[in-house]
Amino acid sequence: MGYEFVDHTADVQFVAYGKTLEEAFENAAMAFFDAQLEISKVECKIKRTIKVHSEDRISLLYDFLSELLYIQDTEGLVFSEFNVSISGNHLVCEMCGEHYDINKHGQKSPVKAITYHNMKIEEDNGYKITVVLDV
Repeated sequence: MGYEFVDHTADVQFVAYGKTLEEAFENAAMAFFDAQLEISKVECKIKRTIKVHSEDRISLLYDFLSELLYIQDTEGLVFSEFNVSISGNHLVCEMCGEHYDINKHGQKSPVKAITYHNMKIEEDNGYKITVVLDV
């Protein structure tokens, strides 16, 4: 399993896993969208590439997810396929999705913001990322 949701007060917390840091970031992106809608119904119709540079890995994760939220909020796009490349504190993500349609994708918990609260990237026989979303 690439990610799981964890009980957390009024917010949404997830833990994403990966054999590599890139795979863990990809699964974090999947969890981000799956927390909000039926990700299995998102088709690959629109391709997008984003680039993020940050001061450290935690900031890179925060900035990456914040960029996904920004694109979703400003352009109405949601994604279900991710290919992440990370070099140092630079990230490039090629992703594929479509315009959000509540009738097709449903609605779970709309995310208001990404938080640094409890955010972790752990490495031990792979990677484990913990994120709390403000909903």
